[in-house]
Amino acid sequence: MARMIVLVSTVLALLAGSAAAERFTTADGCDVREVRWGMSMSEVRRVETGEPTEIGGTLLLYPTTVNDQPCTVSYLFDRGRLCMAFYQFSDIFEEPALYFDEVAHVRDELSAAHGAPHIDKWHWEDPMFAEDPSLKADALGLGLVQYELGWMTDRSIVALRMAGGNRQADILVMYADRRCFPSGQEAFGDFFASAIGLPSPYYRQ
Repeated sequence: MARMIVLVSTVLALLAGSAAAERFTTADGCDVREVRWGMSMSEVRRVETGEPTEIGGTLLLYPTTVNDQPCTVSYLFDRGRLCMAFYQFSDIFEEPALYFDEVAHVRDELSAAHGAPHIDKWHWEDPMFAEDPSLKADALGLGLVQYELGWMTDRSIVALRMAGGNRQADILVMYADRRCFPSGQEAFGDFFASAIGLPSPYYRQ
């Protein structure tokens, strides 16, 4: 009986790990999910499920669930062609402290797919919060810390960011066509703001 319990526990753990690993699975021949860079808005609509919200002819927002967590999957278009996609997990925990473990899981998933990140940076508005672990959740809830990572693949820039404010937090996983963002990760925010007139998704307002 003890061996059976151990076996069942092992199988459940493997299944849980498999489910987590599939959170950001990309279909064969695609750049993110089941789409390819350069697709038109109508082509993306045919591939995705559900009815999206369209903003300004440049952005499609799909409310969905990823790994049992509420998530918005968004597609951004430049001159009618897909150039960026991102997963936004907002307010999935009541306690800001839980986001630190979650972003570590996401970092490990993306590192398993893309290797070690090229960028791995913490930004603390006040060093006091970085030096005292008991204050880090407060820092996130107040918007005083951001964590960002970046990877480069043959065709894409992949970025992960955790940020907060108003006692809430977001985790975003972003993919971009390298041809659209030759200057690298920093171009995300500038393009997002100029293309649709909204603040960068990096920063929660």
